[in-house]
This record gives sequence, structure tokens and C-alpha cells, in this order.
Amino acid sequence: MTSFDDREKAQENRHAYDQESLFKARAKAARLFGQWCAEHIGLEEPAAYAAELVSLAASGKEGPELVKKALADAEARAKTLQPELLAEKYERCLQEAKEAIAKS
Repeated sequence: MTSFDDREKAQENRHAYDQESLFKARAKAARLFGQWCAEHIGLEEPAAYAAELVSLAASGKEGPELVKKALADAEARAKTLQPELLAEKYERCLQEAKEAIAKS
């Protein structure tokens, strides 16, 4: 095997690792965000709501879609949450999740 092949394989492995880490971080962020939202919306089952958001994240939905869902769910329960607050909270959850993944 040549050094070029070795470098190519290393890049492929790095890309796969980066994608797996990003997937894990998004799932963790969705769980953290879901738990926070459930508490602020007043849902009785925060873990179930968080699992629902993790499922959405696993299906390819990203931050803006999760924020829209949380807003719709809050409105359905006559709760007022600001979109900017939710977007900021999701970004903080994502950053926290990325840091946790990097440490593990």
C-alpha cells in the first residue's frame, strides 16, 4: 500500500468519525433541548418529549425544525416562548453536546 493510499484511508476514517460525532452531538443536543422545552412548556413527560425530538434529529431534522416544533407545541398549550430564545437555547445545547462528545 502506498503512502497516498494510507492518507486517503486516513481521510476517509476521519470523515466517518467526524460524521458520527456530529450525529451523536445533534442527538444529545436534541435530548437536552427537548427536556428544557418540556419543562418550560409544562409537559408531564419531559423524557418522552425529548425522545420525540431526538427521533426528529435522527431523521435529519436540524435546529430550526426542532425550534419550530417546540414553538408549535408551546402554542398548543397556550405557552409563549420566543423563537430567538429557543434558537439560542438549541445552539447552547448543541455546543454543550459537542464539548461532551469531544471529551469522551
